[in-house]
Amino acid sequence: TQIRIRFKEPLIPLEQLESDRQQTLLQNFELTPALPGQFRFLTPRMVGFQAEQALPQATRVKVNLKAGLADLKQHKLAQDLAWTFNTAPIKLTNLPGKTDASAAEPEPIDLKPKLEITSNAELDLTSLGEQASLIPDGKQQRVTLQAVLKDADTAQPDGEASPSEVFNPAERDWVYVLTPQNPLEKATQYRLEISTGLRSAHGNLASETAFKSQLKTYSPLAYQRLTFEGKPDSGGAYGRFVQGAPQLQFNNGLVADSVKVNITASPPPPKDAPLVRVYDGDQSVSLNPWAFEPNTTYTLT
Repeated sequence: TQIRIRFKEPLIPLEQLESDRQQTLLQNFELTPALPGQFRFLTPRMVGFQAEQALPQATRVKVNLKAGLADLKQHKLAQDLAWTFNTAPIKLTNLPGKTDASAAEPEPIDLKPKLEITSNAELDLTSLGEQASLIPDGKQQRVTLQAVLKDADTAQPDGEASPSEVFNPAERDWVYVLTPQNPLEKATQYRLEISTGLRSAHGNLASETAFKSQLKTYSPLAYQRLTFEGKPDSGGAYGRFVQGAPQLQFNNGLVADSVKVNITASPPPPKDAPLVRVYDGDQSVSLNPWAFEPNTTYTLT
């Protein structure tokens, strides 16, 4: 968005758009904060601010016309005329964990997690570190977080940013990584909170909204229940099992190789028929129907 100021009467003759008088009159136009760029005449009746970079997010900009500014008909400002406007406030998205009460439970996090958030503006790292914390349920003590910009080397204007992103940094996503200063507790609910007062790197307006999400750390690995996939319907049972294909459910994602070593059946299955089918990260373990004989009782360990 360009700042443009229109006047009822011309301030300079058309032929003097590039004259010294133009430069003298432009000294009556002032912008706070002092953003990179300059005021210039677009027409004899319109002055615009030619910015070297897009207006920063989270900024209150003041435009001031100084007393004494006059047009060609000698209409003159008896006192300063000023107005302000705000650019878009700081907005954080893609918070880890659960941000909506109706959302599904998120995957548990590690005890030394690297939590990522996305901002619409470049943030002040000191401010982000001060405002962001993890709060365990039922406790007042906060876990402080260290904040760094993800891929900081490519975030600089002389890095891999496109020309449009160099002119307007708001066009890119600013991704930050938050790391707890101390390991978290197991099986614990945490609230990630980035409180009000968060500052951007270039704007002058701190955030007035707190950003929150719910997180949970991993619990010790535990078996939960036996479920059945493909239960019988009006067409009868599917596959070799009367109640459906059995699956062992666990509370955490599993390492496939450890499952194959640590789950056994008695009596043992044939050598050419693996007992289980599982992939790294799965929370369920499928039992191979061809590993079991009909009318036989098995004990799984």
